[in-house]
Amino acid sequence: FGKEVVMEMNRVGMMVDLSHASEKSFYDVLEFSKVPVICSHSSSRTLCDHPRNLTDAQMKALAEKGGVAQVCMYSGFLKKGGQATVDDAVKHIMYMIDVMGIDHVGIGTDFDGDGGVMGLAHAGELINLTRMLLREGYSEADLRKLWGANFLRVMHQAQTYAVDKAEFST
Repeated sequence: FGKEVVMEMNRVGMMVDLSHASEKSFYDVLEFSKVPVICSHSSSRTLCDHPRNLTDAQMKALAEKGGVAQVCMYSGFLKKGGQATVDDAVKHIMYMIDVMGIDHVGIGTDFDGDGGVMGLAHAGELINLTRMLLREGYSEADLRKLWGANFLRVMHQAQTYAVDKAEFST
C-alpha cells in the first residue's frame, strides 16, 4: 500500500516527506519515488543519536536521489541532554553539508511543533543563524539554498513530474 501511496503522491505532484519514517520506509520510498524527496525536519544522528535523525548513510542516499534534508531547530534533535543552542544548529548544518553537499541541506524550524533553541527561539531570531553561517564562510548563494532554494527545487521537480505525466482528456 505504501508504494501505491508514494506513486500517487508523485502522480499528483505532492512532495514526499520522510522525517517521521522508519529507516526501512525511508529506503523503500527512495527506491520507488520517481522524484526527489525531503526530510523536512531531521538532523544528524551522528551528532545527536535520536531515531528521527538521519544516519550518514541515509543522508548520502537522499543526496544521491536529489533530495533535501532540513535541520530541525528542536533541542531534542540537536543535542542529547540539556538545552541546544544556535551553535548546535550550525554544527548540524555544517556536518550535513559535509556529508550531503550544499545542494541537499535546508533549514526546517519546526516552530509550530516543539521547535526553538537558545538563540533561535522564534522567527525573529533566525538572523542569528544567518550571521553565524556567514562567519563560517558560507556565501549568499549558499544561504539562498539553505533557506529555501533547495526545498523549492524539489517541490518544482515533484510538480513538473506530475504535469509531465498528467493525462489530459480532449
